[in-house]
Amino acid sequence: MASAGRKVPGSRHQASHSPSSSAESVTGIAELGVVFLLFLIGLELSLPRLSAMRRLVIGLGGSQVILTSALIAGAALSGQQPTKDPNGPYLLPQANRLPDINDQMKMRERQEKQQSFDAANAERKKQLSDESAQLLTLAMSLKAEVDKTNKDMLSLNVIRKADEIERLAHNVKEKMKLTVGGT
Repeated sequence: MASAGRKVPGSRHQASHSPSSSAESVTGIAELGVVFLLFLIGLELSLPRLSAMRRLVIGLGGSQVILTSALIAGAALSGQQPTKDPNGPYLLPQANRLPDINDQMKMRERQEKQQSFDAANAERKKQLSDESAQLLTLAMSLKAEVDKTNKDMLSLNVIRKADEIERLAHNVKEKMKLTVGGT
């Protein structure tokens, strides 16, 4: 004998009340009630009467929405605790404490490391600037040599300058990819 509910001792009947079946029946009845309500509203309203009342409905309905929104906003704002300084950010007590000696050492190490990174980046930028200027000078010199030579034959000096330009350009490209430091 399969049971849909639980068995009551001393009874031949089984209880058929489960939470899911009662919720489904209430939902079905509620949906039917909404359908009947909409049907009755449709029977009572007429288009000429609705168009005559439109200013009243729109005016009062709009003011009701605005008034309700203002009341809800006022209630929400009155429940908040004011901060001590409304212009400044709220900081937790842990953020307001002074750093201890370990934190001070870590901060000093970070500052020194950042200064080292900044110095290395400044040196790299200086080298890039110098090598770029050298590259420009070599390229202009190579162009002048190529203009002097025969169209069919290049001199050994032109080939050496082109090789040096290629090597220098590769170094500049690689240095431009590098950035020392975290931030």
